[in-house]
Amino acid sequence: MECMFINCQDLQSCVETDFPIGTELSSIEKEREAHISFAEARRRIYIGRESYFKYIDNYMDAETNTPLVILGESGDLFVLVTK
Repeated sequence: MECMFINCQDLQSCVETDFPIGTELSSIEKEREAHISFAEARRRIYIGRESYFKYIDNYMDAETNTPLVILGESGDLFVLVTK
């Protein structure tokens, strides 16, 4: 944002400069941004477990047609891995 707040009288001008009319996000864009923000926040606090990665590596090396499903707590994670 390029506008710096100097005094309260500049507020309207700053808002109009930083958020011009017609640049509002659509409902789907807002939802997408919310999902991206949620995912970014969760990625920053992920604590990996080496045993999980070894299990996935072993699955990928094995000769199987069975999919690997990785589940987490509600809202956290769902991954379906197939070869």
